[in-house]
Amino acid sequence: MVSLLLKHEKVDAVLCANDNMALGVIQALDMSGITDQVWIGAYDNIKEARNEMRNKRMHATIEQHPELMGQYGVELAARVMNGGSVPDYTPIHLDLITFEGFDKKIGLSVSDLGNPFFTQLHRGARKAADLFGVQLSVSDAHNDEAEQLVGIQQFIQVKVDVIVVNPTNTVAISPAIEITNAAEIKVITVDRKSSRHDIVISHIASDNAAGGRMAGEFIAGKLDGKGRILEVEGIPGTSAAHDRGQGFNEAIRRYPDIKITERVVACFDRNKARNVVSRLLKSGSSFDAVFAHNDMMILGVMDAFKAAGIRTPRVVVGFDATSEALMAIKEGRLTATIAQKPETMGWMAIQSAVRLLRGEKLDKEIPVELELVSGD
Repeated sequence: MVSLLLKHEKVDAVLCANDNMALGVIQALDMSGITDQVWIGAYDNIKEARNEMRNKRMHATIEQHPELMGQYGVELAARVMNGGSVPDYTPIHLDLITFEGFDKKIGLSVSDLGNPFFTQLHRGARKAADLFGVQLSVSDAHNDEAEQLVGIQQFIQVKVDVIVVNPTNTVAISPAIEITNAAEIKVITVDRKSSRHDIVISHIASDNAAGGRMAGEFIAGKLDGKGRILEVEGIPGTSAAHDRGQGFNEAIRRYPDIKITERVVACFDRNKARNVVSRLLKSGSSFDAVFAHNDMMILGVMDAFKAAGIRTPRVVVGFDATSEALMAIKEGRLTATIAQKPETMGWMAIQSAVRLLRGEKLDKEIPVELELVSGD
């Protein structure tokens, strides 16, 4: 680099093939007294490079996830040892880490950290914050609209740079977002929408309606087009409950001999689902299938049948793919669940906030892939 600086009168940027070489370039620039005039990018995301980005002496690096290389290598080796085939090439996703994110503050308002789904969302957000160098503050609303507003106001007071919101209520969250916008803080929603989508920069979520349709088609197939269904709904006023129910009912309406004979509200809560279904069972209600808007409620439904000494319906389907639900599928107690990857949502929410800090424009809707998980 010293030789290049002698040869070329002006250098605007330097690209290095790895971070170690970038550190050498910075030393050369220091010797010439022009470090603050040159942009530097490299590759590997090592600790020393992150320190230089924090000090704004280096500007970008690429994280290529060597831990995934090791993981995939072992998985492919195991597949070969068991007689399987492997692809010629397995790509690993890359992440761009830039100096703009370091020490910036992001507020994450979660509707209910007592719910395993949102615990996973928080875990993904925390991992992304660590990777991108941002300071993440988290507020738990405990499913209370007023408490969520207080948490958001606290984010405003400490002057966070971006707020990520998982709303407790689609409509009630909109005034809080308006207050945030007035404070010139941008807002991203995750999993659940705001009714005022126009005041939100971007929304990150699975297509809940598509997931509901997926569940409906799966149940219809299992019932051979004929049967009685119980639908257990989530919190009224949330986009997740509305969209999942809408998609599910759209699918079931295609089958005239399948009827949703009961709908009950359990607010995404296991205990509430158990209690409300226990009352139905005591009244003599019976069903061939149950669909619940999340896994916590479907597990509560199963608890109710077990406590009543009644065999669980032959088809029971949840939504979220929590660890307990996946174990229940493995044990043959739960038929299926819709996996919408909350950890990925949390990760993408923070990654999107960092992209905002870099001055990038986000899509209004950023989808997260869905998958049906069953014991079949």
